[in-house]
Amino acid sequence: RMARLDGALALARAFPPVVDKAGAAGWLEQCLSLPPTEGVARVIFHTVMWQYMPEAEKTRANAAIRAAGAGATRAAPLAWLNFESDGEKGSGGVYLTTWDGSGSDDGTTRLLARGDFHGRWIHWQG
Repeated sequence: RMARLDGALALARAFPPVVDKAGAAGWLEQCLSLPPTEGVARVIFHTVMWQYMPEAEKTRANAAIRAAGAGATRAAPLAWLNFESDGEKGSGGVYLTTWDGSGSDDGTTRLLARGDFHGRWIHWQG
């Protein structure tokens, strides 16, 4: 774990991240209220944090994501990539939900992989 942390810190020093001080739902509502840009896919990514949010925050965040997804188009798609606990003991699921205006307002969700919560292993799905 320490080697992975050292690697992550080295990347953060080389490419300093922008950190906004905001709750997840408010931040998503603000960012996703901006009009999408044609030719640019918007991607929401998170890992092992959803379970720690209060239910009201999850409901707001989910609503903001799904509203943005409903407005996605082939020229300006939306993707939601997350690695979270999904009830399967000993691992989490890497899920990708995409919206491109051609399908359901709920998007299309695929399980991409199962992985250890501390990055020791990952099994990609076929």
